[in-house]
Amino acid sequence: MLKAKMNDFEQLVQESYRALLDISPNVGDREQFFPLMFRLLPETVVDKETLQQIEINELFRAMDHTKTLAGAATLYRSLIQPLSSLDLILAKQESLQELESNDRLRDAVFEYLMEIKKSGKRISWVDGDHALDLFLNGGINEFNPYPDFKAAMKTGTNLADAAVKIPKPESMYLEIIVSALQNFSSTESYRLMRGPVYRTFRGLRSKEDINFLTPRWKFIPQYIIIPPVILPISVLSAAFDPFGIGISSRLAALLATVGGCSLLYMPMFKPKIDYKTAIVPLESRIGTDPEFQLAFDSLGRLDELASFYEYARVMPGNMKIPRIVVAENHHFMASNLRNPILGKYNQSYVPSDVELDNCKLTFLTGPNSGGKTTLGKTIAQTQIMAQIGCYVSADDAEISVADRISYQYYMPDRLGHPEGDFGVNLARTRDIFYAATPKSLVILNVLASGTTSHEELEQAYGILRDFSRIGNNTIYVTHRYELAERFKREGLGQFLRTDFADGKPTFIFVPGISTESHAADIAKRIGFSPQDRNTHLADGGYLK
Repeated sequence: MLKAKMNDFEQLVQESYRALLDISPNVGDREQFFPLMFRLLPETVVDKETLQQIEINELFRAMDHTKTLAGAATLYRSLIQPLSSLDLILAKQESLQELESNDRLRDAVFEYLMEIKKSGKRISWVDGDHALDLFLNGGINEFNPYPDFKAAMKTGTNLADAAVKIPKPESMYLEIIVSALQNFSSTESYRLMRGPVYRTFRGLRSKEDINFLTPRWKFIPQYIIIPPVILPISVLSAAFDPFGIGISSRLAALLATVGGCSLLYMPMFKPKIDYKTAIVPLESRIGTDPEFQLAFDSLGRLDELASFYEYARVMPGNMKIPRIVVAENHHFMASNLRNPILGKYNQSYVPSDVELDNCKLTFLTGPNSGGKTTLGKTIAQTQIMAQIGCYVSADDAEISVADRISYQYYMPDRLGHPEGDFGVNLARTRDIFYAATPKSLVILNVLASGTTSHEELEQAYGILRDFSRIGNNTIYVTHRYELAERFKREGLGQFLRTDFADGKPTFIFVPGISTESHAADIAKRIGFSPQDRNTHLADGGYLK
């Protein structure tokens, strides 16, 4: 039974490996790589419009404490494609708890990641993991291939060699990761990366895969080598003229010719020949090997777990592994919930208690700058963090797995759209609505905008009523207190408003519906009140 479960997890670990390799020729520049990764990866639980609106790139930057590029790519992929498998989420949580509680294991993991990072550093100017990524993505310079290639090979073999120092974990997910790294030493790809490699009529072979009679041409990844013809010529000349006194002019000319051709061949032609006949075939052979794929992906997943741990250590306040529960309808409970981005850099961030338990509809009302949008994004970001097996920034949290996480904010009119501003935003709401199930989390920051006030209220009312019939958690961020009051009279939904004290937001949400507007105060603070405009007109001579 245990073995069957481990095989299932191994399949889940391997399934998205190619996404890390097929996207960019150079993953060293994270600012260029991750936007490209964002565009090319398929959508799963979260659509890409939602990811952009909830600032997934900023969330990644706040959470990223990875040591390797594979780890950073794995973390980013997890945020874009949160898990829907309850078993895998719980398995990651269990491994994170073991990493937290087992000092010996944790220290060994961090030492391993740093060893991978610096592998080959003395050979090449780039870090070892960067050299490995260059190799896998065709980024090795064909005119100067040897330093980065040797650094990549050293890092590849270190995936297994350095992993032997990691003690055996007890948690299943972490055990599979460590076993995949350690077992890589018994694979053909490991033997090829360790070297030596021979070119044969049947392709590249390691020394274990050839015999004495196999025709072969050894691949030596360096510029200067002794040409094979020099040795027999030197032996013959020594045999016939041991003291080197009577070497014929022909033999001397032959030696000079061979030496001159070698000096010309080694720096000018050998690198390119080696690149085409050895390095590129090795890249294809190793990169498509499932056993290497498992080891490489396991490196990323190990680094991701370590990054979770380090992120939790630097975050102010409590960081908790949430309880993941099974629920027919989406469930979200968190006490003293903080934003995972703002909470990292703002020591005075004001937390919120969130209870979304059989609410169906939750209205967040209040004036601008009171924290409504931030709370909506915090809930969506926290849901994603829970579904990748990470800590969440709260004193306590209990969250169910959402099959869809959707966030809608105002989208400006797009040129050429036949239905204008109203149609653009309504189409976005349509897509969210048709994808929603009782297990979905939906956050609407704008609804039915771009038409008359009366029509907007009627459209929004009908849409929210229909969402409530699905039974998922729908959070509506709005200034439209009239709409909230209408639902309250019907006894449907919960209602939270931003609290203000002395005209300033406390960023605390309390039960109720806000009917206040601080638009005049905001206009005054930014210098655009009626009095400010009147002064400008008077100074410009526009008033008569």
